[in-house]
Order: sequence, then structure tokens, then C-alpha cells
Amino acid sequence: QQVMLEYFTKVLNSEISNAKRAGRYDYGITTLGGEKIRVSKPESVVIAGDVSCHCYEVNQDRGTSIQEAINDFNEAEKDSIETGWYFDTRRKLYPCGKNFLIMFKGSSPNTCVVVRPNLGRRIKSEHEIRQQIKEGKL
Repeated sequence: QQVMLEYFTKVLNSEISNAKRAGRYDYGITTLGGEKIRVSKPESVVIAGDVSCHCYEVNQDRGTSIQEAINDFNEAEKDSIETGWYFDTRRKLYPCGKNFLIMFKGSSPNTCVVVRPNLGRRIKSEHEIRQQIKEGKL
């Protein structure tokens, strides 16, 4: 059992280190972002004796306003970062289509920032995004 726990701990620490380097690590509730975030009062659940757990309900609007996206676009162009507006052509997901911004400079090499109106900023693999553009999936 001890060997399994040590192995699990090493693998978990490795995954956390890789996620931090790639800019994908999320520290949890303290790093939530978006247009609006609402956190309810905690509901306490007694587990055993005097040990309790606090449960929070979090409502998060992760979207990005058009003005924020335009500011990001202007800032990227000023810094000579390859950037552009794209139209998502996947009709099953978006019957009317969706415009979004891609900036080809993420927090680590070979990543880019994708800004969508409903999801906000996301770090994506540059290869994956370029492949989707090439195949006409964006």
C-alpha cells in the first residue's frame, strides 16, 4: 500500500508540474475569473465527530465581452503577435456561427490563446488550432 501511495504521489506531482509549465494548472476556487462570479454561503456537512466539510456553490460567467476581445486584439497587433478573428463553421454546435479571436502566443511555447464569447480565454495547442483552421473546422 505504501509503495502504491508513493507512486501515486510522484505521478500527481509530475502532472502538476507539467500543467504549471504549460499554463494549464488551476488553483481552484481562488483563480476563478470571468464577467460575474457568485459564491454562496458555505453549507457545512458534518463528516464525523467535530470534522466538517464546507460546500460552496459557485456560479461563474466565464464569457468575454466584445470590448475586452477588441482590446486583446489591438494589444496583440501592437506587440506584433500573429492574431486574427475566426468564424466557427461547426453548424451542429453553433447554428448561427460564432466569431472568436486567436492569438498565436500563449504562456508557453507552441500554445495560443483562444478567446470565445461564451467561454472566455483558453490556452490551446497551436498545432491543434492550426490543424482545425486548415481543415476548415473553424
